[in-house]
Amino acid sequence: MRRQHPGGAEPPAELIHDIFDLLLKKTREVARQSLDRVRALRDRYPSDFPQEHLSYLQELSAPSSTGGALERAADRRVSPRFPKMGTHLTIAGSGDKSSVHDGVLMDQSWQGLLMHSPRPEEVGSVLAVHAADASDVFPDCWVEVRHCRPREGGWAVGCQRLDS
Repeated sequence: MRRQHPGGAEPPAELIHDIFDLLLKKTREVARQSLDRVRALRDRYPSDFPQEHLSYLQELSAPSSTGGALERAADRRVSPRFPKMGTHLTIAGSGDKSSVHDGVLMDQSWQGLLMHSPRPEEVGSVLAVHAADASDVFPDCWVEVRHCRPREGGWAVGCQRLDS
């Protein structure tokens, strides 16, 4: 069940995105300041704070969990990804009923999602995606396939939501 916004109307999506982006920016700044403080304490008391602990904290505070700084700079994503591993999906093409098959949601953002499919999807095609367990963790939506790459015995299918 979806929570209703006070007053009945949903706030505009742009406002929600702007607020989240501001919150994310502030959170990153606080994390950076905290890491600077930990570095200062480590420099002052090196025997009490092992280098591997600092390395781990630095890794956690990196903007992206994949790739180095060069790859992160080339990342074109405009919104954060939220891992959703394990949500089972029903995927339907715009063709006949034989095009219906299962998949698994890997991550999602406001504008898109990444799913694992047992078969490749044609780039540019439009799909209907439905959470197979009918939960409202993932709402039904229409997506356009942006990329499709082989991955772990199936296909990683990157999609852009058409209803956002």
